[in-house]
Amino acid sequence: MVEVGMNLSKQIFFIPSERENIFTSANDIFVVYVSKPVLRLRFTLLALKPNPSLHHRIFHLSTVLKYLFLLATLIWFLNLSWNIADAKSEQEKIYQLLHQMERAYVNRDIEDYIGVFHDKFEYQSDLGTPEDASDDISGITKELERESALQVFEQFYTLEIDLLSGLKISVTGDKATATSAYTIVGETFDPVNWTLYMRGTNTFSLVKLQAEDALYLFQPKAGERVSELRDNRDKQREQSGQWKIIRWQDNALSTNAGEDTKIVNEHRAVDDLINALGGELKVWAPAMLILEERVDAEAVADKLFNVVKQGQNAKIRARAARLLGRVKLNEAKILALAHICDNPRTDTALRIAILYALSAQRDQIAAETIKQSALDGHPEVRAFATLQLSRLKTAEAKKYLVEALNDSAANVRRAAVEAILRDNSLPYYDTLSNLLKQLIQNSSEALTTRKVALRALIKYIGLNALSMVTEILIDTSLPDALRTEAAHILEENPPIDKSRDVEENLLTIFQNSNESERLRATAISALSRYATEKSTIPLIKALSSSSKRFKARACSTLGRIGAKNAIKPILKLAMDRKEHIHVRRAAVKALWMLEADDTIPSLSQLLTDKSEPGNFRGAITIAFGKWQNERALDALLNVIGSEDEPWWLRRAAVRSLKNSLEPRIMTILNRLLNADDERLKKAAMDKLKNFESIRG
Repeated sequence: MVEVGMNLSKQIFFIPSERENIFTSANDIFVVYVSKPVLRLRFTLLALKPNPSLHHRIFHLSTVLKYLFLLATLIWFLNLSWNIADAKSEQEKIYQLLHQMERAYVNRDIEDYIGVFHDKFEYQSDLGTPEDASDDISGITKELERESALQVFEQFYTLEIDLLSGLKISVTGDKATATSAYTIVGETFDPVNWTLYMRGTNTFSLVKLQAEDALYLFQPKAGERVSELRDNRDKQREQSGQWKIIRWQDNALSTNAGEDTKIVNEHRAVDDLINALGGELKVWAPAMLILEERVDAEAVADKLFNVVKQGQNAKIRARAARLLGRVKLNEAKILALAHICDNPRTDTALRIAILYALSAQRDQIAAETIKQSALDGHPEVRAFATLQLSRLKTAEAKKYLVEALNDSAANVRRAAVEAILRDNSLPYYDTLSNLLKQLIQNSSEALTTRKVALRALIKYIGLNALSMVTEILIDTSLPDALRTEAAHILEENPPIDKSRDVEENLLTIFQNSNESERLRATAISALSRYATEKSTIPLIKALSSSSKRFKARACSTLGRIGAKNAIKPILKLAMDRKEHIHVRRAAVKALWMLEADDTIPSLSQLLTDKSEPGNFRGAITIAFGKWQNERALDALLNVIGSEDEPWWLRRAAVRSLKNSLEPRIMTILNRLLNADDERLKKAAMDKLKNFESIRG
């Protein structure tokens, strides 16, 4: 007989021979094992030997081939089944990885979030213009993605994300692709422009780590101890077989109401749209946008008010209250909303939404409700009310705001420093600068609060606080992020005088390899405010650094300080196709800042080279538009007039044209008014309108 055993979930399947009398089961047995994860096949093949009792019978070759064919078919089927099961198992791993990514972003867990990416990860986005390559974002590495995520976590106090809608996963060996639609809604600390709404589609490219990949991720460093090396080896074993995202293509979609009719029909009744506010994220977010377009109508505002007052669904009531912040309310409605907000039994999200609606009103009752809510027993209500105090112009409201810096709740203190940072009418208080300094120096305070407090202090007392900023910059005992924030402040604010000490401190940090790359790069940028001739040589050396961040920042700084002796190495970076796109774009910008007219012919060749990335060619059009040079203008006009160039590059060139009534510019723009491409025609019309306003 031929026996095939399959050990899977404790089930054994047999395929018996139809002609048991042909073979013996006693002699010449051999066994073949095929081992795979979650599945082991054992094939016991009995040697084909004539039965002694039937030694006169003759085997037919066709019979042997028949059983061999059946056996091969069975092996193929079992292997196919294993492949299907394995693929499903890998798809589940990928789903869990993407779910971890979504969950970590909402929870602001930066380590969990960044842990889903491969070390060679790259992010790309079309910025909602899929046919226009001139504005694409590319070259965002894992480290840059970390910094971008941290900025989002700091700027938004609420985030709602649906990252995996309609998720589809395709696995081929150790590579996979996952596609999904996403919707993101967030609320910022800006009391006026409080919302973010984004939607689009994701395409993730993933790779499955093998042993050598894990080794790459955990290479031992120089001077690493044996215990650390052992930990790295353990990590290698843990990482092997795991999936990581190596490329993320973000195809953003337009967020205007007209586009969102694909999700929520704009012509549906207002009642249906209001009911949609209680749905899932991808439904209620566009419904909010459409209702915003209609809320000015009194009938719509009345319906929203009635929902807030009498509705049963807490989410719908809160979102309806947010919409009321877009319209002017009469006194009766303000009083009714204030009454709901003052009730501590009211849902917290609804109370916060009502506070937003009331803060948009210029009414005494609304102002009193906000001030009283700033003393509320619930820290979330108190924090939001504190944030809105910056919109009130009374001295009493400002006093409440300063007192909130001593609040027992961390989120209230954060709201207070955010409000102070945005308040342009804050009078001088003796205690305010001291309170801000205490927050900055308090090591137990949240790092983000300390960073915002530092900015608020600079805004409040000006660069008289420069000495404190410098002290923070050079204090190695302070968190790296706080020191980096100090360097950013030095970069962004013009100095009272170019202190040699500040330049020396920035140079010391930049040249210290023990400092973090981010801090050193920010120091390079800050040198653009303080650099003298002494800084030029170290900055030029940075152009040949192995760090693309150093090279890009050095290009920008050398351009700002007018270092003409840096033109040649900067042009070399711009021309180098192997160089990172961020470095090349920074180099092009530096060349026009340096008015390096002799480099225009070389850059013109890059502009018309169709093999160059679209966003790099777009950067050249922007630089040529700002370049006050006839050769740069000639290059732009040649692109605009060439039908061989893509429409998006021609449009970018039109938009880059300086506002001038020069005849040849007017001629080519008037010619575009007859173009077949409506996008080009509109760009020409917009530019001509700008020229008309200049002439008028």
